[in-house]
Amino acid sequence: MSILENAIYQLIHFKENNRKIFITIKDTKDTIIIMIEDNAGGIKNKNFDELFHIDYSSKKNNGSGIGLALTKRLIENRLKGTIKAANTKTGAVFKIVFPKY
Repeated sequence: MSILENAIYQLIHFKENNRKIFITIKDTKDTIIIMIEDNAGGIKNKNFDELFHIDYSSKKNNGSGIGLALTKRLIENRLKGTIKAANTKTGAVFKIVFPKY
């Protein structure tokens, strides 16, 4: 939910008219992969690991930075998955991978 909330926030402040969020779920033999992608111009900070630090927020005076930090912690520690962020040609994408038990 935190990733979706961040994508919605970026799209609200993005000037293009054709704003979208894409959610893709893929079931493989050993994993479940969730991709959340927007077309809101991408992440300005190229240090993607910093996005998941507890005190980092790109929302000027509107964010605490706790959302993505807790998301990463939950995915990795409780669900034994991984999360990564990257830029695409038109926006940002978060890839979450969960192992099948």
